[in-house]
Amino acid sequence: MKILLIQDNGFIADPLRKLLISKKHDLSVLTTDQSKLEILQHSGVHAIFGNPAENGQWINALASKYDYIINLYTPVPETRLNYSILENKYDAELSKIAQNITYIAEKTSATRIFQIIPPNFYGDVSTGTISEKAPVNPNSLAYAFQGLIRHFQGFKPTASTLIILPTFIYSIEGKTLPKVPLIANKIHPIFSHGENWISLVHLDDLVAAIDHLIENKFDQSIINLCDDKPIMQKDWIKMLSRISFLPHPLPIPASLANIIYGEVLTKNITNSAKLKNELLKSTGYWLKYPDYQAGLAKFLVAM
Repeated sequence: MKILLIQDNGFIADPLRKLLISKKHDLSVLTTDQSKLEILQHSGVHAIFGNPAENGQWINALASKYDYIINLYTPVPETRLNYSILENKYDAELSKIAQNITYIAEKTSATRIFQIIPPNFYGDVSTGTISEKAPVNPNSLAYAFQGLIRHFQGFKPTASTLIILPTFIYSIEGKTLPKVPLIANKIHPIFSHGENWISLVHLDDLVAAIDHLIENKFDQSIINLCDDKPIMQKDWIKMLSRISFLPHPLPIPASLANIIYGEVLTKNITNSAKLKNELLKSTGYWLKYPDYQAGLAKFLVAM
């Protein structure tokens, strides 16, 4: 299949790109990092430099036909972002990204758009598990992503799927400690009281599941890509600290976390939601790492 992958910082995109290449897909990659062009070209893809939030020559460099468009890119930084900045700057930028992607989809007769969305799509749900049938509070549509989501959902020529990601995506590389991009510099505080529920997924499962959805022509508008076992935020952070040989983490008040990490990251981590993955399993995909005990097994055994 012909696929356009709009790259993130590489954490998800790099392993996904390698997997799609191994499956013999005809892959184009749009990157905002010009320094990665040569590396991408040598990896066997059609590499394009451009910003999906802007019009430019990169649009003319795209292929004339794509079956799928996968957007992993978001201009929103992970830390120190407040709602005023989010609303004034990033909502319009993300809406422009959606407009450009749907323009490309219509122009290239793409079958489906896959767009990643953070877990606060469902709002704060303290009890029970959340399936894709859960009612969505329109005021909680992932904050800056509201314009983007509404644009995709209202665009009829090409179908779209919102891929709801869990709060934490983690990976294990060789013998190294877990890699968790959302927490920078191996600083693992507990945000607020830490008694909110979060969902997780191993990077290998996330990437393999996206490939699985493509190969099986997934046709639903929303899917949760998470593992089977939600965990309380405080327990997850404490476990990460123990296996990373860091001091026992202490909770920091939400007001202080807002100052240090920004209101948006603080809200994302303190949002309570247990995502349910039954729709993913109904497609025939079964998780390699169904819970964090399996994903972090070699570290947990050594504790």
